[in-house]
Amino acid sequence: MGPSDCVKTSCDGWYDARIQVVPGQIFEAGAMTPINKNICNVTRPNKELVLVGETPQVEKTYTYYHVGYPFMYTDCMPGIVKSFIDSLKSLCGKQNNPSIGFLVQSGFPEAYHSRFVERYLEKLAKRLNCQYIGCIVKGGIEGTRVMPHFMTKKIFNSFYELGKAYGRSGKFDQMLLNKLAKPEHLSALTRLFYSFGKLIGLVNNYWDKQLKENNAFEKRFDKPYMR
Repeated sequence: MGPSDCVKTSCDGWYDARIQVVPGQIFEAGAMTPINKNICNVTRPNKELVLVGETPQVEKTYTYYHVGYPFMYTDCMPGIVKSFIDSLKSLCGKQNNPSIGFLVQSGFPEAYHSRFVERYLEKLAKRLNCQYIGCIVKGGIEGTRVMPHFMTKKIFNSFYELGKAYGRSGKFDQMLLNKLAKPEHLSALTRLFYSFGKLIGLVNNYWDKQLKENNAFEKRFDKPYMR
């Protein structure tokens, strides 16, 4: 995969995929930052953000690029990502560039699907002459938006601990990275469960619900580009 692999794609839900520039700020001591569920829906009409908690805010932040989804896909690079990476070309050959790290999340439960993206991002950091901090990989994130809070608490706590450790050392803790990335591969028992769920229609229930909500269920087998 590389900058030439460009396709027009989005994702399997409603997300704001625009890249935003978040200016650096100075915060008062003791300030807190809200943690919202479905942050990618922030600009969706008639869709309110759900506040699930707060986390301590560091006193000083630096300007950064923020994009909710999609930032990369499993086997291709969306045009919006290629455009963003192209904009960083001016860093090549310069000294004292900022350090760079990445967060790769996917709906696929296995971290293995994202390892190829991780390898590409490490190469990208070298090409940009930036110190590579590392890459956080977490699968199964798509399902968190429909899970109750008690089922996602462990995941978000792991992200919090990873950020806390990074704030102390300026590095990603490898043990926490390995813990957060699990499962690397689905176990035989889990694969058997999914196979059974497919037979009884449980696996398709999530997608069928979205199709029905958008009056597209009857068109789910249409092939408009083959006409």
